[in-house]
Amino acid sequence: MAEENKAKKVILVVDDDPMLLTLYKKLFSNKGMEVLLAQDGQEGLEMIQQEKPDFVILDIRMPKLDGLSALKIMKANDELKDVPVMVLTNYGNEEYRETAQKLGVVDFLVKTNIDPSGLVKRVSDYLQNR
Repeated sequence: MAEENKAKKVILVVDDDPMLLTLYKKLFSNKGMEVLLAQDGQEGLEMIQQEKPDFVILDIRMPKLDGLSALKIMKANDELKDVPVMVLTNYGNEEYRETAQKLGVVDFLVKTNIDPSGLVKRVSDYLQNR
């Protein structure tokens, strides 16, 4: 039984939109993944440090600590720097994209350019091929 739990992938979704958090929790759970949720960058960073998820989906504009600042802190931490992060945001400007890519994100997506099931498939594919 313990081995079965260990094989379950843990996804952390960090976003200040409660409807999106609920939607992604349902979709990723339906794929057999454990889903953690955080509503701001500070809470997300604390959860990453405590839970060491297999994958993080991170919004940029959030209260307390924005996603790019949380990402910078993560990447500067030897224990957290290898956790794969996807940025999922409403802000697709090049400055954000370049900053995120320099910090080593595995993907940078604009929310309006991908449907939720497509996002779940993308994350699932990434984790399977890792």
